Amino acid sequence: MNEKKEQVPKPEPPLEKADNTLDQWASKMEELDQTNKILLAQIMELSKSVYGQSNQLKQTQSVLLKEFEQLRRVPNSKALGTIIYKLFGEILEPINQLDDLLDSAAKTDPTKAEENWISAMQILRNQLENILAKWDCRPIIIVVEKEEFDPEYHQAVESDQALQRADLEDNIILKVMKRGWHINQHIIQYPQVVVNIQSS
Repeated sequence: MNEKKEQVPKPEPPLEKADNTLDQWASKMEELDQTNKILLAQIMELSKSVYGQSNQLKQTQSVLLKEFEQLRRVPNSKALGTIIYKLFGEILEPINQLDDLLDSAAKTDPTKAEENWISAMQILRNQLENILAKWDCRPIIIVVEKEEFDPEYHQAVESDQALQRADLEDNIILKVMKRGWHINQHIIQYPQVVVNIQSS
């Protein structure tokens, strides 16, 4: 009685297996190369944008220098305040936007490419703040969870009830939603804050 011989699968030829491995590595290398090119292009575009913003800041600073000299000749305090608002209002708006973007980025786990964008935004914000600092325009310092709300210096905004704190007194500032700015006694932008208000 003839026994059936068990068929043993033929081993894959070593050369063919090696070729498949090389093809896989080549495909992965090509993907990495494409990703690298995309990132480099993004970084180059970002660098151009930051460079352009830097030149624009220099032009803005030159205009500020000229207009600020005129402030000394303005006798009326109301007119003085109007000019100050005009000068610095345009700079504070992009700073507010950058604050929001950077706050959002801080809550995420950024990739390497996104970290480059975040660094560029921080550089741009620092440049804008340096221009303001040269004219003694500075952010209003608020000690969160300790300082009381003052309607003359703060603007209260609505918030999620979850932010309220039972362990803190009413009228305590819990969070700064938008930074405030001032020049000496002149408030250029009121800080927007969340205030602790416990339900009675």
